[in-house]
Amino acid sequence: MPLLTRALTRLMDRQPEISVEIVEDTSESLLALIDQGRPDAAICRSSVSTKPHLYDTVVVKDEYLAVIAHQSHPAAGLPSITLQDLSASRWVVYRAHMPAST
Repeated sequence: MPLLTRALTRLMDRQPEISVEIVEDTSESLLALIDQGRPDAAICRSSVSTKPHLYDTVVVKDEYLAVIAHQSHPAAGLPSITLQDLSASRWVVYRAHMPAST
């Protein structure tokens, strides 16, 4: 998020009349909007498309996934954790078929 806000601040300083709308959604949904000609650009994964060759892409930054839990979780403080260690835990996860990496 800091990368995006810094870039938008610089852009708006250079072009004060510009209109910016931020839409947060899955890469698949954002690419569908691009296909419809609605946004000019999106920060997403083109690899989820069946036609990624149709997009001009620039790598912005590597993405890392993280498992986040409350500090009172039984696994908190362990030197390392496997998914097996968390198998009995309740999860909030991305919707089905949403890619977790490229």
